[in-house]
Amino acid sequence: METGAQGTECACYSPLSLGLMLIAPDGHCRTCSTICSSSAPSILIQGWTNGLKTAGRPSAQMPECWQTSGRQTTVTPSRVYSCLVTDIERFYHRLPHWVLSCGAVKTQARRLFDNYGMTFVALALFIVCSAAVPNFLTVRNMIGLSVAVSMVGMVACTMMFCLAAGDVDLSVGTLVPCAGVIVAVVLKQTGSLAEAVVAALGFGVLVGLLNGFAVAKLRIGALIATLATMQIVKSFSLVISGGKAVGIAHEGFNNVGSAFWPVVSIGEFRGVPVPVWITVGCMVVFAVLLSRSVFGRNTLAIGGNPEAAQLAGIQVTKTRMAIFVLQGFVAALAGLVLAARLTSGQPNSAQGFELEVIAACVLGGVSLSGGIASMAFVVAGVVIMGIVQNAMNLLQIEPFYQYMVRGAILLVAVALDKFKRR
Repeated sequence: METGAQGTECACYSPLSLGLMLIAPDGHCRTCSTICSSSAPSILIQGWTNGLKTAGRPSAQMPECWQTSGRQTTVTPSRVYSCLVTDIERFYHRLPHWVLSCGAVKTQARRLFDNYGMTFVALALFIVCSAAVPNFLTVRNMIGLSVAVSMVGMVACTMMFCLAAGDVDLSVGTLVPCAGVIVAVVLKQTGSLAEAVVAALGFGVLVGLLNGFAVAKLRIGALIATLATMQIVKSFSLVISGGKAVGIAHEGFNNVGSAFWPVVSIGEFRGVPVPVWITVGCMVVFAVLLSRSVFGRNTLAIGGNPEAAQLAGIQVTKTRMAIFVLQGFVAALAGLVLAARLTSGQPNSAQGFELEVIAACVLGGVSLSGGIASMAFVVAGVVIMGIVQNAMNLLQIEPFYQYMVRGAILLVAVALDKFKRR
């Protein structure tokens, strides 16, 4: 505390202190109980904005704490700013420890929710369904649930990259059944499984390349570009199949969709289905690619700020094209697994599949605006979507209402994404 010619000034009294109501109406400082000035509370100076309004006036017209001892000086904006910064530091250090602790706890809780919130939701949902839904926690149902979510989980691995880069791919909804139709048609005409598989996967890569070229090179919006290719692919699958299912008689291929590995016999448990192993493999590969590779870091950088990524030397166009190629390849692979499960290529299957994949990613925590992604988010979103769908089937809810629930989940996912980015 200093004593000047004009009166007494405490170390914590300043215009910002007035704004933070540290000065009691009787002139006492709430922090150190010093009487600063009887007229101080009547001076309406609150923080930086009001301080600028008084800049340029003699210090004699300012509160006594702004006056130097016995000297008449002019208050400038720089002096206002300096006083403001000093007072912020003093106010922060004078806060009670529990106030600072509450702020830290709130920050940690927000961070914990952002990183693991949907994982906790998936776990809670599983526990509730196990207790409330009949036949949910049975070996047969768990195997069916794992196979059901394997398709969405497989394609969600690469959809995560599309969303992380600030793009989206709607064409997967028709590319998945189209790949199954291609493998069925080629296998029927040539009898060669290898040629059929190569043709289906090659078609997926071609569609991904087309999407990448339209989005990255021609600068067409990803939503419009992939919507167009979705219609093209749908038409192509209907043309080559004649609008009807094409059967697959190859036993080795069909076993991919129904076989278990390793084969065991423990009650009703026969092993882990092969489609689940394929999905787990995709998740491991793309999790490492996202978090441990330059390609993954570049993807997140592009989604965060494409212009800054370009200035940093990242090849934005090539990276975005590579993402769409990967998306096309994995979608075609999922189509092969679906065809093996159905033992046929069906052009009208997997309707609304693209929305399920996008909803699973966004519900888990992948940002629609890009720059934020994690495989843990994808796994949580896929599990939540699968549990909800499985529970509705077990409860024998009409399919018409199930579409309503799916739409509500998608809306909640987008709302959560908006909330997290505030």
